[in-house]
Amino acid sequence: MFLPYIQNGAYYLIEEENQRLKGWLLLGIDGDFMAGNVIGQLLQIYVFPQYRKMGIGRKLMQEAIRQLQSQGMKKIHLNVFAGNPAKNMYKEFGFKKISTIMELNTEEKDRR
Repeated sequence: MFLPYIQNGAYYLIEEENQRLKGWLLLGIDGDFMAGNVIGQLLQIYVFPQYRKMGIGRKLMQEAIRQLQSQGMKKIHLNVFAGNPAKNMYKEFGFKKISTIMELNTEEKDRR
């Protein structure tokens, strides 16, 4: 799923200890065709459940933001599902809601 991003220069930051992977963050650069410029993208962040609440996600976020800023990115986007508890951390970093994705489940019975 992320192969096209990686082929276009995206890369992973990882957190590991004693050759045990604890978590990762995939970051890259993408075009904002509406505004006509490029933006940083936080494409995927994951911390294994046994390592959550240890600051690993925060550490990965800080480093990703630092690296994207050093590459000249003035804006950074990420996509997060509505019920994801990490939304609070993203808000602490200053991320704000800019769009809404809506979904229609065509397998549900017609409720009208």
